[in-house]
Amino acid sequence: MLFRSDLAARRVVVGSVAGKATRFALVRDKDGSLNAMRLAAAPDTPARPVAVKPAPRPTGASRPASPGPDWQVEVKRLALDDWGLRLEDRTLAPAVVLNVEPLGLTVDGLSTARGSKASLKLQAAVNKRGRVGVAGSIGLAPLAAALDLDLRTVDLGMLQPYVTEQVNIAITRGNASARGRLVFEQPPVGGAKAAYRGSFTIADFASVDKLNAADFLKWKSLNFAGMDLRLSPLSISIDEIALADFYTRLILNAQGGLNLREITAQQAREAKDKQLAEARGPGSKPPSPLAPGAARADPSAPLPPILVKRVTVQGGNIAFSDRFVRPNYDVNLTGMGGSLTGLSSDPSTIASLDLRGKVDDSAPVTVAGSFNPFRQDKALDIRAAITDFELSGVSTYSAKYVGYGIEKGKLSAELNYKVVDRRLTASNQVFLDQLTFGEAVDSPDALKLPVTLAVALLKNSRGEIDLNLPIGGSL
Repeated sequence: MLFRSDLAARRVVVGSVAGKATRFALVRDKDGSLNAMRLAAAPDTPARPVAVKPAPRPTGASRPASPGPDWQVEVKRLALDDWGLRLEDRTLAPAVVLNVEPLGLTVDGLSTARGSKASLKLQAAVNKRGRVGVAGSIGLAPLAAALDLDLRTVDLGMLQPYVTEQVNIAITRGNASARGRLVFEQPPVGGAKAAYRGSFTIADFASVDKLNAADFLKWKSLNFAGMDLRLSPLSISIDEIALADFYTRLILNAQGGLNLREITAQQAREAKDKQLAEARGPGSKPPSPLAPGAARADPSAPLPPILVKRVTVQGGNIAFSDRFVRPNYDVNLTGMGGSLTGLSSDPSTIASLDLRGKVDDSAPVTVAGSFNPFRQDKALDIRAAITDFELSGVSTYSAKYVGYGIEKGKLSAELNYKVVDRRLTASNQVFLDQLTFGEAVDSPDALKLPVTLAVALLKNSRGEIDLNLPIGGSL
């Protein structure tokens, strides 16, 4: 290691720093303290009184010394080979462990001189299977970086304890990959500026609904291609989002609660607020979500530029289980696929939707049309259709709310909803073929109406019921 200093110029130059086969362990204990900070802390010793002499009065000949330039430190080359870093967070249970090993790092031309740039190259393994590659330039004054990132199959399972803090799901598997360019700058004045251009993928993902002990969400691949994300000002542009071979399970429990709502760990947050209230003393209340006087988002404020050119879905399966009714009802939307194009916060644009699938691999379902959820006028033109849906499968609902089970019958429907200038016009074409009720069921929730008589009056000579139910109004 070559070392050179120039006191007059306030400059220190280090020729090279090299290290090999070194291991570090950084541990965050349950109280939030770091082991490295405890090691660096000096032992508590009583301070000795120090006599301070009064400063001499300045004479006319003496003048304040010039502060001079800031000290500059330069490291010509930093090379770390076969290093390892173990990060452990014990504030969560189980503890989160991140092993970065082996790690290789080279930095050339690192300096605190204003405007200087150093070249950096890093290669590391993360928890054995993941790979991280970083190459590019960094600067210290001001803090800035322009880095090419290459992340491959970094395991997401290690994040499970953090996920549990927010939602009641368990990540059973999954990995993340990314390839792109990250640019960051912290100017002397103003907020940080950052941008990322590239791709990001979460693959082989699976999660479990812990409350219902059932699969919740899984997919083979979720890929974000052609990303262009920027801060200060915020803007989002994505060429394509592609979701392949996905499955999700929606469950309505015996109390009528949907698992989508319950996985948000609301009960866990309420219990935590209760503990905090008890710690503060009697009569205290949990903190409100938004304190009085806190800033609220202005709904009339313009949205940041958002553009998703295309979203594609293929091989989807949505399973729904209703445990609120007896007997329980289960249905699957299978073979879900389609696309959404031109989703943008620009109010002059309209996105196009085309989604297709089947109910239990038999009755075709289509949803198609155009809309823009960001527009103030709620522009919408959506058509949904289902063909030859077997009604005997929903006999449970019919028995509970109508008072009769369904022996047979098929449903075909075409719904068209259109919103222009916040005015809704809708048509609902419903076709029932050979609808036949079974025996009467004693249900306290059933409508007290002559349902069988109404159905008999609506049927034509072929046993068909054809209804057109228009709807209109202002939003």
